[in-house]
Amino acid sequence: MASAASTGRPAVEEGLRSLLGDVVDHVRALVRLELALARDEVRRALASLRHGVMLLAAGILVGALGLLSLMAALVAALATVWPVWLAAATVGLALAVTGGLLARAAVSGLTLEEVRPSATFETLEETKAWLKSRT
Repeated sequence: MASAASTGRPAVEEGLRSLLGDVVDHVRALVRLELALARDEVRRALASLRHGVMLLAAGILVGALGLLSLMAALVAALATVWPVWLAAATVGLALAVTGGLLARAAVSGLTLEEVRPSATFETLEETKAWLKSRT
């Protein structure tokens, strides 16, 4: 009767353990890389969003300063035919309505769709499909 040593079972088991260890190491590395990709994508998306918000703030500030100058000029022009209080109230109301409409449009334009790490999700789906094809 042949012994376990002569049939090569311990060597096969050792080879299988080594192979499974390699698979586990590769899966760990893949998960680390996927997480790094997701972090990088989110970081880039947030940097882009931050840049857009800063430009929006600068635009609002400069626009507000320009509107203040135009408002003063319009009030002065209307004050030649109306009382000063009525000219100021009319210009203020018109600007408040316009500002509200612009603010509503700006808020509806700010979306967080680009923050989703789409490349990470795509590679995860590819990995999932590859794993299914291997089983």
